[in-house]
Amino acid sequence: MTRFLFIVVAVMVSGYVIWPYASLYGLYADLKSEDVEGVKERVDWGSLQNGFQEDLDRFVLAATEKALRSLGDGVSLSWKGASLSKEIASVFATPRGLISLHKEPRELRCTIIAIRSSKPDEVNACLDRQRSKPRNKKRDVKRDVSFEGPNFKRFYEKFRFIFFTGLFSFRVEVVHKGIPVTLDFSRRTDGWLLIRLSIPFERLLPTDD
Repeated sequence: MTRFLFIVVAVMVSGYVIWPYASLYGLYADLKSEDVEGVKERVDWGSLQNGFQEDLDRFVLAATEKALRSLGDGVSLSWKGASLSKEIASVFATPRGLISLHKEPRELRCTIIAIRSSKPDEVNACLDRQRSKPRNKKRDVKRDVSFEGPNFKRFYEKFRFIFFTGLFSFRVEVVHKGIPVTLDFSRRTDGWLLIRLSIPFERLLPTDD
């Protein structure tokens, strides 16, 4: 009886440990196949948008302070960081936005450069271009994608950290197309959901910036 209970507990613990890894792979598969509905179900969008906006707020504030120092006393900028960050998050912290960022993290570069240059009109132009990109009907449904077997060398090159940070929290630190990205997952009633995506926005700027 004791042995049976031990086996049951071991199976339950193993299943719990494996669960977030399965959720991570599921999100990756949905992003890669451009499955909008699949991505939508794997993310806590309120938490993701709030976190994305907070990170943008800090970047906008730093860029604004830098611009004001260069312009001198008595000069103000015509934008509000909070509303700007919310607008950007409403474009990129969405199912289509995540799919776009997965395909090319530098999709944000146009917007980030405009913020650093303190040019709100260019920020709006960048967002308008992102919104107006042609929407292929194939992206509205799951696209067939073939997955190759595990490439352990590539795995170790890409992933810096992938483990629990708490009983109900899980973190992934990965280098995606040259950009370090941090993904935080949380255990919710409907499974492990992505709650935060952190990108070092400075890394999206041109190297000579």
